[in-house]
Parts: sequence; structure tokens; C-alpha cells
Amino acid sequence: MVGRHMTDNPFRQSHHACAARRASLYLRASLAAAVLLSGHSALALEGGTSTYLKGYKDFTSGILPPDPGWYTRNDLVIYTGDISKTVLSGRVDANLSETLVANLTAVNYIAPFQVLDATFGAAILVPIEGVDISASASAGGRSRSIDQGDANFGDLLINPIMLGWNFGNYHVNFAFGFTAPVGKYDVNDIANTGFNKWSFLPQLGFTYLDPASGWDFSFAPTYDITTENGATHYQSGDAFHLDWALGKQIDPEFKIGITGYWEYQTTPDSGSVADRPASGRPSAPTPPGWSATTPPRA
Repeated sequence: MVGRHMTDNPFRQSHHACAARRASLYLRASLAAAVLLSGHSALALEGGTSTYLKGYKDFTSGILPPDPGWYTRNDLVIYTGDISKTVLSGRVDANLSETLVANLTAVNYIAPFQVLDATFGAAILVPIEGVDISASASAGGRSRSIDQGDANFGDLLINPIMLGWNFGNYHVNFAFGFTAPVGKYDVNDIANTGFNKWSFLPQLGFTYLDPASGWDFSFAPTYDITTENGATHYQSGDAFHLDWALGKQIDPEFKIGITGYWEYQTTPDSGSVADRPASGRPSAPTPPGWSATTPPRA
């Protein structure tokens, strides 16, 4: 299973025509990175994933735009993955495969004043997602499979607080964001574009950027805390994420590099069908006495 939802990222584009060119280059770069580096392991969280889109923070993730005004960023992301078993829509599903295509449009505002000697801003990210999920299982000599797809809006990410500091070639920012469960969710479906729960995402970003050589090393830790899914009464555990990127500016419009992510579940799940593995395991083992079957859908 793969990460499906978003967190904000500082927006590095300048205004007008230059912004359009840089957005186009960034779109191609982020698409390649997502296809190349998306993983196939999953946590024990409901659906096998957290609300945070793994790997979204990348180059210059520690830098906020220096000038006041409005900034936009658009990403096209493709993720594919599979998992042997997970809890989805309150049921245990086995042998799942997922493909996600998401268009992420983010709008960022940088204020003309400072807070705590830092650049101050806020952001909102609107995802439009297409997801296809298939599940299959066999038990007692019988087999069953299901395949569902959907395209709709995902959960909004709202970042009301973003603070950025610059120390020469070193840059740091702090953000506090949350996702609002406005995306499509139906407890009877396995393919949903929303999570049906709130999440809270304190984040840090760090960047070393040398303008003379063009080298950029960035990393961004994020902690994901979610509320209970009210439709399934499933409480996913907290998760820690670390995104990183290493790249070099080739010219003013193009950067080449590599990005990746690491994740770790820090607290166990709870609920009537919780997998309850030890915290931090990358995948969920089958609990004793359970058969990995796909229950009938309403």
C-alpha cells in the first residue's frame, strides 16, 4: 500500500512566466521521483498508510519564499504498491494492490511582516485523486476478488502557520498543518479518496543550499497524529516520516538530484479489527486465529 495524502511544501517558484516554467519542470521531476522511489511496504495503519504523502517535501524544503505575496505549486504524483493484508473500511482485506494518480494544487501566502524574526506564511493544498484498488483472498477452497476505482477530491491540507529562518547557506522552517476530511469516503467501498478522519502534522524543514556550487541537501521530519475514523471506529497509530533530497542546480531553471523517504509507526493501532503489531514495524503480521479473507461488501 502506498501513501495517499498530502502535506504542504514551501513553494519556490517566482511570479509570472518564470513561475510557469519552473512549475512545469518541477512537475516532471516529481513524477519521475514518485514512480521511481515509491515503496511497497506498509504500516499497520488503517489502509496500510498514513494521511501524509510520503516524499512530498523534497528540494529546498527548509526554505520559505523570501518575498511577500502569493505562490502556487502543482504536482502530478503516481504511486503504485501492494500489501498482503490490511484493515480497509473497517474490514480485513488481503492481497491488495493500489494505483494512485493525484494532482496536487497548493497555494501559499507569504505575509509582509515577520513573526519571531521569521518569515511568516500560510498554505492550503487541494488534491484531486484517481485511485484503483483490487483485493483477492482464498479460504476453505473458495476464492473471492474485488476491484474498485474512484476519482474525486481528497482531504484538504491546511497550514495556518509557517515560519522560516535563514542563516547564510542554512535554512530552517517550522509548520503546523492539519488535514480536513472533506474527501470522498464510503465505508462500503475499498476505493476512497478521503480518509474520514482528521490528522495533525507538525513539521520541520532543513536545507543547506550553496548558491555558488548549486548543491542542495534538504530533509524534513513530520509527525502524523490522526483521530479515529468515525465510520469504522478504527484508531490508527501515530507515524513519523522523514523526507530527504540531494540535488544540484544545473542552471537557473533546472535541478537534478534524488529524493526519498523513511517512515516509522510509533504507536499501535486500536479498534475491533486492529492488526496491533509492535509499533514501528513496516508491515502488519497476521494475528493468531485470523484468516486473511475479504468479507462481503454491503
